[in-house]
Amino acid sequence: MKITVPSTAARNGILRVWLQRIPVDSQIIYAFRTSPNAADAHPISQAHIYGRGEGSSASEKVMLQFPVNPADLPFLAGEVLILKKRSSSTGAYEDVQFDVIEVT
Repeated sequence: MKITVPSTAARNGILRVWLQRIPVDSQIIYAFRTSPNAADAHPISQAHIYGRGEGSSASEKVMLQFPVNPADLPFLAGEVLILKKRSSSTGAYEDVQFDVIEVT
């Protein structure tokens, strides 16, 4: 899933991604840079999300907060990041899809 960094996130150093609904499973979501100079295997930030559980009727929206890792360059307004999760079986990074309602 691709997310474009807004100017507020670049200025504040924290990318906030609002989701329509809490996902079923708990997981860690990783943010990767997409620029030609960036290594796709190196996440620049991560956010923890606690799932609502299978069969839950919870319908609250949730916010993921991605602070920039101190060792990485800050977010740039307009840059595109890719959000991924790590597979529990293979350890490889996999694409994720969420119902995003706002990015700040």
